[in-house]
Amino acid sequence: MRSASTRARPSTPPSRSTRAGRPAPSDPPPDPAIHVLTGRIGRLAAPGLPVRTTPAAAPARVVTVLPTFRKRTVMIDRLCGAALLAGCLLVAFAPSARAQAARAEEQPERLFLLGAGAYAASNPYESAKDKTGTGMLPLFFYQDSRLTADLNGLAVKAYGTDRFTLEGRIAPRFQLVDPKETRNFAFLERDVGVDVGGRASAAFGPAMVSLEYLADVSGETKGQEVNLDVTLAAAPTERLTLEAMAGLSWKDKKLATWLYGLKADEVGAARAYEFGRTRGAPSGGVVVPSLGAQARYRIGERAYVIAAAEVELFDDGITKSPLVAKKSAAAGFVGLVRRF
Repeated sequence: MRSASTRARPSTPPSRSTRAGRPAPSDPPPDPAIHVLTGRIGRLAAPGLPVRTTPAAAPARVVTVLPTFRKRTVMIDRLCGAALLAGCLLVAFAPSARAQAARAEEQPERLFLLGAGAYAASNPYESAKDKTGTGMLPLFFYQDSRLTADLNGLAVKAYGTDRFTLEGRIAPRFQLVDPKETRNFAFLERDVGVDVGGRASAAFGPAMVSLEYLADVSGETKGQEVNLDVTLAAAPTERLTLEAMAGLSWKDKKLATWLYGLKADEVGAARAYEFGRTRGAPSGGVVVPSLGAQARYRIGERAYVIAAAEVELFDDGITKSPLVAKKSAAAGFVGLVRRF
């Protein structure tokens, strides 16, 4: 439930080459490192819309952190097991370091894609008018040696090597499903916000790890968050790329209240649920784990079909809020983009 703030990685299969090692004239260009999942279902546009440009998170990391919660649901256990299984399969299919280096060399200096897709996102709010929200969103992606722009926002590379990247970030924050789509809380105002921060990304073989910090500068949420994401990527075939993702997102009390709570000036002191202020509400912010998967398939030389799914898990500190009725929020996305 956050805006799609957002998560260029060498995870695409190289084009066929001639014996001399040069791409054949008729071969398609190498697949772009496009990533639909944001890793945070509410960050800039629900789960997975925007094209992502940096690594997401590894399932193994989530397994080591989840036990810190007092109560782990059966759903969490199953999701962790599924994530570990997906990770093992991806490692088995993962390309060699030499192949990854070859792909990085083939990556074009400038990349531009346009497309559109359809999303479906569950509504986790109390008194939801519909269990699932659906809609269409445009997709765009631009990347050169220093700049990346997409629905996740803007990323400017400050430093980069083959294995490490440091970027400055500007990210919009809005929700595909918000309280206006409920019967009891339609009066709540959740406008678009703007976050500014930075992101550090590192590659470890088939895995990519990123650590991101974002803080609101628009005055909408007045909050901040830290996102730790890991992604395992593999290319089983020349046209197909798979990714398994996992992440942890810490949100401070102001952002948590904007996302999951009710302010006193909105509903009155008796019904308010403000993180860090209301009795029984977490005082140190909240930690939200997420798991996701994505598949990207190239059609012809320049078109790509992208399918993605992601789920966020809410602990008791979040579900105690009168605004939140479910222990999780899930979303899926299918889209088509063309490379220009």
